[in-house]
Amino acid sequence: MFGTINAAVLGTGRIAEKMAETMKSARRVKCYAVGSRNLDRAVAFAKKNGFRRAYGSYEDLLTDRKVDLVYVATPHSEHYRNALAALEAGKNVLVEKPICVTEKQAKKLVETAEAKNLFLGEAMWTRFLPFGEKIREVLGSGVIGDLVSLTADVGWNIRSVPRMTDPELAGGTLLDTGIYALNFASMFFGEDIYKIHSVCSYTDKHLDEQDSITLIYRDGRVAALSASMVGCSACQGILTGTKGYAVVDNIVNFRSLTVYDANGKKLAAYKRPRQKTGFEYELAAAVSAIREGRTECREMPHRQSLSEMHMMDFIRSQMGIVYPFEIREKQEEQRRQAEEDRKAALALEEKAKEALATKEEEEERGQIASDIQAQEAIEGHVSIGDETDYTFGTAESVAVDTGEEVHLPSEDTLVHAAGEAMKEDARLKAQEKAGNLPAPSEPEPADAGDVTSYIDIPLHAGNSAGAETPADYGTPESAPNAEDSRQ
Repeated sequence: MFGTINAAVLGTGRIAEKMAETMKSARRVKCYAVGSRNLDRAVAFAKKNGFRRAYGSYEDLLTDRKVDLVYVATPHSEHYRNALAALEAGKNVLVEKPICVTEKQAKKLVETAEAKNLFLGEAMWTRFLPFGEKIREVLGSGVIGDLVSLTADVGWNIRSVPRMTDPELAGGTLLDTGIYALNFASMFFGEDIYKIHSVCSYTDKHLDEQDSITLIYRDGRVAALSASMVGCSACQGILTGTKGYAVVDNIVNFRSLTVYDANGKKLAAYKRPRQKTGFEYELAAAVSAIREGRTECREMPHRQSLSEMHMMDFIRSQMGIVYPFEIREKQEEQRRQAEEDRKAALALEEKAKEALATKEEEEERGQIASDIQAQEAIEGHVSIGDETDYTFGTAESVAVDTGEEVHLPSEDTLVHAAGEAMKEDARLKAQEKAGNLPAPSEPEPADAGDVTSYIDIPLHAGNSAGAETPADYGTPESAPNAEDSRQ
C-alpha cells in the first residue's frame, strides 16, 4: 500500500526528540514534517532532526496531504484532541502513552480509526521490546514453578517537571510512571482482575504524588505495585513462583532477567539484545500495520489500550483524582441535560394543550352534529292548520321513536270529506236566501281534549328512525386524554 512512510511529529519535547532520532535511522520512514504551537521551535526542531517541513500549528500540519503517519508527543491532556484531529484529517496515528486520559476518550479514538480504516496505536514501547518474549519463554519453562505473585516499582524524581504537577495537563504519577507498573503486571499476569485497592499521597493541587496499588486476580495471584514522581527506585519487577523467583531489571525498558531457586541461588541470567533508542520496535510495528492495511498493532491492540484506561479510571476514582476538564465536561453535560429536560417538558406541555384543544374541538363537532340532527327531526313533523301541509307525501304510517304509529287520512277520505263540506255549504247558502237560517248561538267552550287545531307527532329525545347516529365524540373512552398525552 505504501512505499516510504512520510512521518510527522506533533510536539517538540524530549519524547519527540527521541522519536525523531529513531525515525532518522528507520527503514521505509522519512522524517517529513514537524508541528508546534510555536513556529520558531518547529523550525529549530526540523533543522536539528532533518525534517523537510515545519509548521507553526498542528492544524496546518494536518492539512498537508503528503503526511502518512502522525506521532503525537504532546502533553497527556492533549493526546485525545490531537489524535482525533489527525484521524479526522485522514492520517494514521501513533500516540505516545497513555493513549489519552480516560476510557471514554480512548473509545472515541478507536471508533473513529476503525470507521475510517486508519491505523491507531498507543506507543507503550515496553510492549514492543523483543526481550519481553524472552521473559515469557523463561517463565513458561516452569523453572520457578507456578507464578503466584509479582511486585513492580517505578520511580523518578521528576516532580520539578511542570506538567507533573499541573492538573490542567492531567499531571500526577499514575498516567506517567504508574502506567508502567500496571503494564508490567498486565504483560505477565493478564487482565482477569476482580479486586483493586489503591491509595496515594497528594501534591498541593490534589494530584497523586506516590501510588500504592494492589491487584487481586480471580485465580488467587496478587500484584503489588508502586510508583513515584519524587523518589528514584530500581524500576524492578520480581515474579514469585512456587519453586523460586525471577528478577527483571528495568521494567520500563527491559535490561536483564535473573532467575533464582527457592534458596536464592542464581540459576540463570539473560540480557536484552542491543537496541538503538528502544522506540524502533514500536515504530516498525506501526509501519508494518499501515503497509498491511491494519488499524492496530498486534503487540498493543486497541482492546489492551481500552482495558488499561478502564483500570486507571477506576484507580483514580478510588484516589479521588479528578482533572479540571472532567469537571467542566460534567458541568456541561448537566447543563445540556437540563436544557434537554426543559425542551422535553415544553414539548409535553404543548402536546397536552393540543390534546385538550382536540378534545374540545371533537366535543364541539359532536354537539353541532346532535343539534343538526335534532333540527332535521323537528322539521320532519306534519302540521295541519288552516292550510294542511303534507310533508311526508304519502298516506302511509310513519314510525317514530315512541314505538307508536300515527295514521294520516287517506286520499279518498279527504275527497269525501271535502264533498260533504261543499254540500253543507250549499245548503246553508240556500237557507240564507230563503230567510230560514237558524239564529246564531254562542259557541260553547270546547274541552281541551275535544278539538285540536293541529296534529302533534310526539318526538323521542333522540333521532328519528333511519337517521345516521353521530360518532361518539367527546366521551372518556374515545377522546384523547391530556394527562395520557404527557406520558
